[in-house]
Amino acid sequence: MSTLERQTKQTRSKRPTTVDQDRSESIRRGVEALKRRQERDGCWKSPPDMGPLSLAITALTEYWLDALTDADARRYAAALKSAQLRDGGFEVHPGAGQGSLGATAVCRAALKACGVPDASPAVRKAEALIASLGGYSRVRERLMWHGEPAAIFCVMVGLLPADALPPVSPDMAALPWSERMLDGRMHAGVPTLIYACAAVRERQQTKHLLPNFLRAPARLIARSRLASFLGQSQNPDGSWNDAVFATVFNLIALEGVGLTKADPMMRRALTWLDSRKRRTDEGISVTIFDGEIWETSFSIMALSACGVPPTDRAIALGVRYLEQAQCTSLQPRVNQPKPGAPRTGGWSFQAGNETMPDCDDSAVALAALGRASVSARRQQSGAVQAGIAWIRGMQNDGGGWGSYVHGLPDKPAGEPLFVNQKPMLADLAGIMDAIANPPAELGDPAIADVVGRVLWGLGECGLDVKDPTVARAVAFLERDARRDGSWWGIWNPAYVSGTSFAILGLASVRANLKAKHVERAAQWLVDAQNEDGGYGEQPGSFHEPQLAGQGPSMAPLTGIALRALSELVAARVASPEVQAAAARAAAYLIRRQLPDGSWPNDGYLFTIIPPTFYTWDHHRLYYPLLGLGRWHEVMGKRPAKARAS
Repeated sequence: MSTLERQTKQTRSKRPTTVDQDRSESIRRGVEALKRRQERDGCWKSPPDMGPLSLAITALTEYWLDALTDADARRYAAALKSAQLRDGGFEVHPGAGQGSLGATAVCRAALKACGVPDASPAVRKAEALIASLGGYSRVRERLMWHGEPAAIFCVMVGLLPADALPPVSPDMAALPWSERMLDGRMHAGVPTLIYACAAVRERQQTKHLLPNFLRAPARLIARSRLASFLGQSQNPDGSWNDAVFATVFNLIALEGVGLTKADPMMRRALTWLDSRKRRTDEGISVTIFDGEIWETSFSIMALSACGVPPTDRAIALGVRYLEQAQCTSLQPRVNQPKPGAPRTGGWSFQAGNETMPDCDDSAVALAALGRASVSARRQQSGAVQAGIAWIRGMQNDGGGWGSYVHGLPDKPAGEPLFVNQKPMLADLAGIMDAIANPPAELGDPAIADVVGRVLWGLGECGLDVKDPTVARAVAFLERDARRDGSWWGIWNPAYVSGTSFAILGLASVRANLKAKHVERAAQWLVDAQNEDGGYGEQPGSFHEPQLAGQGPSMAPLTGIALRALSELVAARVASPEVQAAAARAAAYLIRRQLPDGSWPNDGYLFTIIPPTFYTWDHHRLYYPLLGLGRWHEVMGKRPAKARAS
């Protein structure tokens, strides 16, 4: 008999109720469905979907590098036409339901690159929507203000003039700069984007920024320096960050300093891009990245929350996959410049992405390994100990963690990003000012949802508030709490998720859950709950804080919130309102479960960089189970009179 079955039997013997039975049956079906989706090698992996942008940027990059075949051009064109909406536009993310300016401009550029004539109905409809949304001048403006790269692709095919891009030259890479100029200043992806802009501007204009007699020697130096800098982050498989969008901009930047598609760096990257394609009779699709470390870690945690024991085959296989996927190659110094800090031992978003371990995936991998291991093994596991050491080294002086880079400045405490931005790329002076005084958006500041998950991972490995690393992180979360009680998070829209993971992290390390800021957070979650018991939030909250916690209910987000509420109830610090909110959230999830044991996606999204989002499939299972399983466990341990469901 499994732990879940024993727990359910004991609970029913105390107080058999229809609610208990419904909850137990819902969990059983969900667990079975999640197990069915496990891969043979032990991981959970589902293809992400960011809409037609993945098609468009891949096609445009191959066109730019003269690597686009006629057959693939026809496939891209067919797939893009199929993705076009009735309004003539293209979605910026799945489920948007209407065309956005940036996504439509990029897809229209891709149609041109693929040879679709301007007179075709698809192009005419796209152009009409672009004009109605402000035209190409607005596309350029969004690059200057928000760094939205649609203008780069429009310049590639002549939809915008070259001078629509910032006045920089690829030969700037020849200047006596070092990666150390980035230390404590900005994310390394920022200069990559700038050099991609420079590459496209340079090729599409007749007047160059450097005089002719300087261009040749400067280009030789620039080629050597930029190739060396970007090369340290190229994976053995040829990709950058095992992601299409990162690989695309690195390819464009390197072409700007004279590397051709025949160069080994470029050839490996193009081969990797080609491997992401799935060709069909109807067209083509492009998988932007994999994320199996995240999905496997959460699947293990969801099964554990539902009472599945560590000895279960599904968990054991998942644990083995995570242990084997731990990064063993030295992390690029640009992301970990702290002398003496470990540069191995983290986890990336996907296995094989050795150059980009991140704190978030390392956190959830540690949470899964810690939870799935017996107590004695937690301190003995070499993978766990190496992961903890890597996480300690990545902690910023302010007590928090960014996602990828150590030591970049914190954002203002309690404030979101992407709200009050100023133009940075309009002219050379603006670019130099942004480099000299970079805003937090150009960095990798510590964010509450990441910090919450790191604490969750450390707590599952046996650490608590007595540990100095943990204590500094707990203090960071207290400072970063917003006045209304919420926390802002970055990798899921935005406030419900951020608040929930912050609470979960604090609970995991046995922080003081009676503190005023935690009480305010709990009340904020109560107030944000929809009448049907669920939680919802739209991606617009990233730019409009007044939309925080608002939106139609989503099963995945409700599962995350339920997990946080359950921890407050388990710690016996929950008010009757909080406990009632948890009961309503659990009832919502039970009602919304589908016949196959999963839940609907309901428009739930993950973040790349706002306003670019994606979705995938398995989170429809592991997030609801993460909350529902824990609530079932908590209710099984509570006195009958305290039950609210």
